[in-house]
Amino acid sequence: MTMRITEGMTRRTVLQDLGASKGRLTQMQREISSGHRITRPADDPFGAGRTLQLSGELEGFKQFKSNVDDGIGWVTATETALTRITDTVQRARELLVQGGNDSNGQVAREGIEKQRLLDLAHERGVELDEGRARRAVAAGHGALLEERLERE
Repeated sequence: MTMRITEGMTRRTVLQDLGASKGRLTQMQREISSGHRITRPADDPFGAGRTLQLSGELEGFKQFKSNVDDGIGWVTATETALTRITDTVQRARELLVQGGNDSNGQVAREGIEKQRLLDLAHERGVELDEGRARRAVAAGHGALLEERLERE
């Protein structure tokens, strides 16, 4: 059987091919202008789902990093606080030894003890402030020490 190809058939085929080429060109221009291969979920449903999954994981990693940074900040602040506390205890020991020296009179020794210990207790309150709410890491107990020394 012989098949005849008419001019109308050729025209329809050419128009269909031009329409398909125009659609592909439009899609490529959309991808180039947006910088993304997937501009709508209908472009690639699997790719869109994977993109959403990876975006969620990325947000989780950002939160993990934030938590680690916060933890490192607290460790550093706590280490600093413990160093200052150690220095304070050492200084308090030195003051107690000085106050216990027999070359000072009783009144002088008591004055040295009370005043210097109170000064140290008030001076050594340690707080952490890095843009967040001020949270005490190791606060001094100057008021309690002052009350105890006044009672003695």
